[in-house]
Amino acid sequence: MKAWVKGIIAGAVIAVIGVAVLIGGLWLNGWKLPNANYNFEMKAYASENRDLNVLSLDIDIGTVRTEFYDGETITVDYPECEDFGYSITENDGTLVIVTVDNSFWHWFSWLPVNVPETVIKLPKDKIYDTQVKLDAGNVKLADGNYGNVKMNLDAGNVYVENMTCKALDIKLDAGSVKAGNIVCGDFYARLSAGTVEINEITANGVVCDISAGTVKMTKIVSPETSFKASAGTIKAGFAGEQSEYNINVNKSAGTCNVDTATGTTEKKIYVKISAGTVKLDFAEG
Repeated sequence: MKAWVKGIIAGAVIAVIGVAVLIGGLWLNGWKLPNANYNFEMKAYASENRDLNVLSLDIDIGTVRTEFYDGETITVDYPECEDFGYSITENDGTLVIVTVDNSFWHWFSWLPVNVPETVIKLPKDKIYDTQVKLDAGNVKLADGNYGNVKMNLDAGNVYVENMTCKALDIKLDAGSVKAGNIVCGDFYARLSAGTVEINEITANGVVCDISAGTVKMTKIVSPETSFKASAGTIKAGFAGEQSEYNINVNKSAGTCNVDTATGTTEKKIYVKISAGTVKLDFAEG
C-alpha cells in the first residue's frame, strides 16, 4: 500500500476519533459547549481555625492568586457556577482547596472559558507551608516568606516574583514554574518535561534532575550544586568566577561546556549527563 494512501487512512481514523471525543464530551457536558458566558457567582470563605499552618491547592482550571494581608484568618474569594466551584476544608492544621469541576471543560481545551480569579488572603504575620498541585490553570504566589513549598505540576503555570522559604521542591510532568528571586534552604527540581525559569536563587544546596524539559537559572548563589540530565537542557549562571568552583563532570553522552577542574574555594558543582545539554556561565574575573 502506498504511503499516501496510508496517510489518508490514518487521517480518517484520527478524524473519527476526534468526532467521537467531541460527541462524548458534549453528552457528558449536557450537550453544552463551554464558553465565556457561564454565570459565575463570587463566594467568600473565612477559615474557622486561626492555627492553620499549611495551604494545600489542587487546581484543574482557572487562576488562583495568594496575597498577604493584615488579618488573623485565611479568607478565600472564589467563583462558583452550576458546573464549577471549589471544595474548601480544614483538617489537622491544613486548609485544603480543591477544584470541583463537573463541566468536562477539559474535553474542550480549544474553547475559551473565562473563570474569574480566586484570591486567597493569608495573614501577613504567619508563615505557611504551601503545596501546589496543578492539572491545568495558573497559580500566582504572593511575594513573601513561606515554610516548605512543594509544587507538583501535570500542566499549568506557577508564578512567583520574590520568595523566601525553608525549602523549595518542584516536580514537573509538564507546565512551567517562573520565579524572580528565590532564597531558600534547599532547592530540588525534577522534570519529566516542562520549564523552570528562575532569575536568581540563593540556597544551601541546588539539585536539578531532568529527564526532559528545560531549566534556566540566571544566577546561582550556593556552596553546592548538582545537575543530572538524562535529556533536556540546563542553562545555569553562577555568582562566582569559574576558578572558584570544584567542578566534576561525568558525561556518557550529551554536551557540557566545562570540564572537571579544581577550584580555589569549597564551592562544588556536580554534572552528570546521560544525554542532553548542560551549559554553565560564570561571573567575569
